[in-house]
Amino acid sequence: MRALSISLATPRLLCSALLIALGSATGSDTLDAQEEPGTEERIRGRVEVMRARAQVTASGRSLLAASALPEFYEARAFAPVWISSHGGARLAGLLRAIRRSEIHGLDPEAYHLVALRSWVDRPRGSKPPEETRVDAELLATDAFLVLGSHLLHGRVNPETINPEWLANRRNARMDTILANAVADARIEDALFDLAPRQARYRRMLDAAGELRAVIAAGG
Repeated sequence: MRALSISLATPRLLCSALLIALGSATGSDTLDAQEEPGTEERIRGRVEVMRARAQVTASGRSLLAASALPEFYEARAFAPVWISSHGGARLAGLLRAIRRSEIHGLDPEAYHLVALRSWVDRPRGSKPPEETRVDAELLATDAFLVLGSHLLHGRVNPETINPEWLANRRNARMDTILANAVADARIEDALFDLAPRQARYRRMLDAAGELRAVIAAGG
């Protein structure tokens, strides 16, 4: 009987050991431990809708990077960037860049600032619905792609020109720029590398900063 007990228990022990080994083998760039399965499938579903030229929203806000966003996620098999294990640091860099966009005469709220800030400030330890997590993921990606395009090309009235103008123009692929920024861990710098570098533009920024200081002082 003892030999029989051992032989029956051994497969269970081996199975448990295998599961433990697989769990410990995951790398530091994998998804958060608490992440529910199906995140990639949810992202894929939204991307496929965008590919069909339908309007896609996240947390009630329209996603504008209708070409660059699908291409970015398709290239990485729909794996998330901002809600993954290194997502917190990436999102912090993105939020700094969004707030700094005001220096260039841009409106930070055009890049989902309030919605992303709400995601970052959510109660710690809370477990938001998976759809809410995917909303935050897509909003952050859309914010990077659209802000980068505006820094590179300037901003136009979205009511008078197709939003598709906002990304992947003049040989600058915003989806590739974002992929490189993620790989190099330089979200904020990658965005502001796109701003004009002409001395005349820099002088304009300095003058605008001086005017803001005068206004802040009550002048």
